[in-house]
Amino acid sequence: MKNKSRAMMIPVAIAFACAISFMSPSYHGNMEFSFENTRNGGMQPSVLGDVEDVLPLPFDPVDITHASGIIWVISMGETKIYQVNPIARTVGSSINITFTAAGLTTDGTYLYASKDEPGNGTIAKYGFDGTFISEFELAITTGYLQGLTWDGSHLWASQWNPHRILRIDPSTGAVVANHSSGFPFSGITWRDGLIWGSDYNDNIIRAVDPATGRTREVFDPPHTVGEYGLATNGSHFFFSEWGGDRLHVLPIPKDLGAVWTQYSSPNSLPSDIARNDTHVFIGDNTASNYRVYVLHDGTFEQESNFSVPFEIYGLALVDDYLYIGQYNAPYTIHKYTRDGMYMENFSSAYRYYSLDYDGSRLWGSVHIGSNTITELDPVDCSILATYPVEANYMGITHDTISDVFWATAFNADKIFQLDPSNFQQTGLELDVPTGNGEFGLKFNGEHLLLTEHGVDMIYKIIIDETAPTSEIIPTADTFTRKEGITLSFKLLDEYKSGHFQITSNSSYSKEWTAWSNDTTITERITDLGLGTWQFTVEFNDTFGHCGVPFTFVKTVVKNPAIPGIPTNQLLTGVAVAAITILIANHLRMKKKDPTR
Repeated sequence: MKNKSRAMMIPVAIAFACAISFMSPSYHGNMEFSFENTRNGGMQPSVLGDVEDVLPLPFDPVDITHASGIIWVISMGETKIYQVNPIARTVGSSINITFTAAGLTTDGTYLYASKDEPGNGTIAKYGFDGTFISEFELAITTGYLQGLTWDGSHLWASQWNPHRILRIDPSTGAVVANHSSGFPFSGITWRDGLIWGSDYNDNIIRAVDPATGRTREVFDPPHTVGEYGLATNGSHFFFSEWGGDRLHVLPIPKDLGAVWTQYSSPNSLPSDIARNDTHVFIGDNTASNYRVYVLHDGTFEQESNFSVPFEIYGLALVDDYLYIGQYNAPYTIHKYTRDGMYMENFSSAYRYYSLDYDGSRLWGSVHIGSNTITELDPVDCSILATYPVEANYMGITHDTISDVFWATAFNADKIFQLDPSNFQQTGLELDVPTGNGEFGLKFNGEHLLLTEHGVDMIYKIIIDETAPTSEIIPTADTFTRKEGITLSFKLLDEYKSGHFQITSNSSYSKEWTAWSNDTTITERITDLGLGTWQFTVEFNDTFGHCGVPFTFVKTVVKNPAIPGIPTNQLLTGVAVAAITILIANHLRMKKKDPTR
């Protein structure tokens, strides 16, 4: 299923939120590049795991790593590491090492390779030209180190049998952390503070928390002969197919409103959704089978479920208890433990589509026809405040990082961002993945979790939780009145654009104006008086996040009369010229006087 999600921003709402040379062996550092979707007919991939390109190889690849646009690939059974250019789709030269390797990574300056030998924990360090630098050996007695990655300061290794991940001091070879993963990881790579690994047995990619070993994300890679190596350059994952002689290029979704990942729901009629740090709770509205499913928050695999004697609409986790709304009259909110033990119930003035608890306040979106959102007392569900809204919202959730609300509108096939002060739309709206009846919505700290009624899928929707940044381009601190003042800067944001304004302690100001990512903005300001002036730039992005304001201080001085000539010399020259003219005029007058 390809994604039709996209973001729309009504411009008037913006201001509310703010006041390589392939053959060279010397590859190091990181470089993001784009394949421009040329391998899949120009269609934007919808989810993590979709394939953008497949690169055939003349050898059997094992582990891989990425540096400066080049993928380095271990060849199975050989003492060679090959260079693959994924843009040119070519295999270049190779370097020789002293053993057959299993794992491979780079710190940006050197390559690290682990020995493909059971019970041998050797990791060797090489230059990009194949020069041997050093090696150390971990004290393992079984299995071998199958995958390696670099977190910015330390190496990580995935050990096969026993299945564990090890953090290693690269200067000493000492193991400084050791977690049982429970999974046979082959290749591993580091991204966004997580270790992403190829789970050979389950044919999936898992992202695990390096502090605990708990799975935080999963996605399906291409179903291949044998999943092995994994690497990333920030914009793509690269995935080697052992036994298939090829590399897969997997784009990492990042567009606002796009689907990050999707998971199968245990039921085809999911209603509302709730969550905590370990589990996700899904209401099931299947007739005569009303129940709540309890899913692992990282894998979305079902761990348990319990039935209830009523049709489920609203669902919220309030501290340790589930609050479950009843669809049929008499309208009631029921309180259950997380494992399904009934506690008590509260009478309700409304039938709620959705409930949401943000840690202190309980919110409800009222059923069709009322266009109302209420604030409820989490102790007894009595109404504390009522807000008229612009649409018939179903799912509702509070984004506690950006302090905005999000709501689904069943008939609009949209997710709307709402101002928390009055629940009116800010102008930012996202298209839903399929338009089959979006229902439940919950913020998980990074994405929006979305259920769709009639579709047995749960989606993670990308939203932006980062503010734009700025880069000041130096200009002179002192200008003459004739020159005018020049301000120059760039504004930077992953989602490409936003608006800025300039205020000052002079008569000059600039109203909110659109900007584009990484584009130089130059403002020339004239007609200022003499003195020192301060100019403050405020800016935001299309998501409404405000960047940190920054200030220019500039001084205006007098214009020189003639550039390069000191004023005293200029005045002397003018005086001499004036006297000369007077004398000449006097002599001329005497010559013309007939009486003289």
